[in-house]
Amino acid sequence: MGTDLNVQHTFRGTDHVTVASTRAVPRQPKAAPLDLDWYKGMPGRLAHPRAVLLDKTSGEPVFLLVYDVPGQNVKMVIEINSWVKKAKATFNTMQTGRFVTLNDLAATIGAGVTLIEGRI
Repeated sequence: MGTDLNVQHTFRGTDHVTVASTRAVPRQPKAAPLDLDWYKGMPGRLAHPRAVLLDKTSGEPVFLLVYDVPGQNVKMVIEINSWVKKAKATFNTMQTGRFVTLNDLAATIGAGVTLIEGRI
């Protein structure tokens, strides 16, 4: 589950974000945006990441799910036990996603990031 703001963050600076407040000032995305169709298929991908990492480097711990996409890798950030006001319940929520290099991820292991499962 991702909240509206999380989806907006993942696709900031693209035509996929249609909320006026996020498009008032034209901005380029910080990184190449994910393919929207790939993102929509996340429910079927959640159980099959290439790797699962636990990131304790800032604030509350988050899971990093790493996926292979043709010629690239994607990191999805999953917040653990996040309160969702509209639902009045706690969920693990997808916060954001972006393309990453495996070398960049490997460099974080041991510095507050732990490889839980899989390979980098």
